[in-house]
Amino acid sequence: MGRDTVDVWRVNLLAECTHLSAHKACLSDDEWVRFEQFKNHKQADYYAIVRSVQRQILAKYLGGDPRLIRIQKGLYGKPEVGNQKLFFNISHSADCLLVAVSSRNEVGVDIELVKERNHLPVLVDRCFALKERQYWLDLPDIDKLEFFYRFWVAKEAFVKAVGRGIALGMSGCELSLPDQSGFSVIPQAYGSADDWSLTFLDIDSTHQAALVTQAKHIQVNVLSYKIDRQ
Repeated sequence: MGRDTVDVWRVNLLAECTHLSAHKACLSDDEWVRFEQFKNHKQADYYAIVRSVQRQILAKYLGGDPRLIRIQKGLYGKPEVGNQKLFFNISHSADCLLVAVSSRNEVGVDIELVKERNHLPVLVDRCFALKERQYWLDLPDIDKLEFFYRFWVAKEAFVKAVGRGIALGMSGCELSLPDQSGFSVIPQAYGSADDWSLTFLDIDSTHQAALVTQAKHIQVNVLSYKIDRQ
């Protein structure tokens, strides 16, 4: 992996259900406890697959047994690899999982299934900056749903990159308009907006996805990954 390269691995969770036993064997003791607490079987299966896939992909960069990779939570709960210079972030929606990995820079990734939602104007008022709200309101009605998710995944990816999640306040980061090529405003604690890059990911026609990285110029590789079977 190059210094300014981010790999984004795409995994089909539904397809991985056929290898559920192998994924469950990769869980830590704590993850097993959490797995057994799920009441919904599909949610439990996807939890096991996500945790296993995460370890399997990280092992491609770190080497060693995926089951021995230590994943811990940072100050605000963002998962990180203990004592290793490797940055990663995950997101999944419906049956699609994305795992972003960088050897140099903090990363955040978000994917959302585009579907109709009630009260979109209320969410826009709550989560969008003033200029973003006006831009969205001026869009033709036919475009409003798509652009809501486009703005949402960009903002979500940023708050995940800095490790704060939505507690940071999604209106505090503002996309550059009208080109949406990056951010024009971010919270002061995280430096200049020019120091961060925003990349929209072309996953498929039913999802919106975005990657945010603490670097000006990056190369993004979107890769499909099938887990190695022993």
